[in-house]
Amino acid sequence: YQGVGIWNYDGSMTAANNIIYDIHTTTSDAWGIILAGLSTTTDYVYNNTIYNLTATSGDCSGIYRQNNGPIVYAKNNYVGSVISSTGDDYAYEGVYAVGSTHNVSFDQTADDYNKANATLGANNYEDYFVSVVTDQEDFHLENADTVLKNAGTSLSSDSGFVVTSDIDGGL
Repeated sequence: YQGVGIWNYDGSMTAANNIIYDIHTTTSDAWGIILAGLSTTTDYVYNNTIYNLTATSGDCSGIYRQNNGPIVYAKNNYVGSVISSTGDDYAYEGVYAVGSTHNVSFDQTADDYNKANATLGANNYEDYFVSVVTDQEDFHLENADTVLKNAGTSLSSDSGFVVTSDIDGGL
């Protein structure tokens, strides 16, 4: 399927500590993470960064929970720069489980309505990450960042899926 970073259909899944970026499609939809299938399964989407998705013919979503799909808990995710030329574009699409928290988006579709550390409009990507320059991307948070850095919730004793390290193996 063209334009998908991670796809889960009919089964429980955990997507944690992923960086998904630069997905571009000209003939279909583009999704960072799509969660579809049975409404009796549970998916956990924790600590993911999704950036720079484009679709020139179709919809575009950073994290997409399909209607009547699985129960999805989303925590500590960042979705930015999701653009469709001809369809809908959302950072987060669908309804997420109660308890989803500390997600940030460029378009006010995150559970905290685009709010991180009391700062609205979290879309100054170059201010948060070391580099968003094509072919030089470095999605580590800037040392000077005061919006996203240390703004997540602890998952070390999460009831659904425990996360004790970040993508680099630190905490």
